[in-house]
Amino acid sequence: MVLWIGIYSIALAVLGKLFAEHLPYVYQTIKIKVIEDNKLLESEGVKTESYPFVSVLMFMSVILIYNLTDNLFLSVFVFAFACVAYTDLVMRWVPDILIYSMIWISLLGFTKPIDEGLLSIALFCLPALVIYLVSYIRNRGKCIASGDWYVIPTVGLWLSPDIAATYMAVCIILVAITCRYTKDVPLLACLFPVFVGGQLCEFYGVI
Repeated sequence: MVLWIGIYSIALAVLGKLFAEHLPYVYQTIKIKVIEDNKLLESEGVKTESYPFVSVLMFMSVILIYNLTDNLFLSVFVFAFACVAYTDLVMRWVPDILIYSMIWISLLGFTKPIDEGLLSIALFCLPALVIYLVSYIRNRGKCIASGDWYVIPTVGLWLSPDIAATYMAVCIILVAITCRYTKDVPLLACLFPVFVGGQLCEFYGVI
């Protein structure tokens, strides 16, 4: 018992030292990013795009998912995801309140063993992480927005480890195809139909 307390104390002391040393760098990095984003917002024109048909289809999928799965938490999650995906599609922006909502809904609706959930998240994130690292190494560009990384694990938590990576792989393929016809394709807008479609395929035993 004393040994574990000693190890725990040393680990916390090291963590505290690292936190103190790296906090100024982290703060400065975030500060520069915020300043750059503000400059981009100042030069951005007024966005008036609207796709009512797409929005209606996204919201109607909530009823479809609930009727088929009878899972209230999943249907509420799909509703929050629809709001996030459509906002990302039109505004290229994801409100923090929606991100937090998806996180809490996923945690409240989580019924699997913790290790299985963590494995699903890891496998789901893996293809996206590989693409992100390749893009960053090649041209120092970030092909996945920072806000997306908060949403992606919440989606992975609903999947089984067997097919989690497949969901993300299909999403990446969809993004690649869409990029042929338009630039600046939002990942979450492509991930939403993949997630809903995959849930339907799982329900009907297709996958």
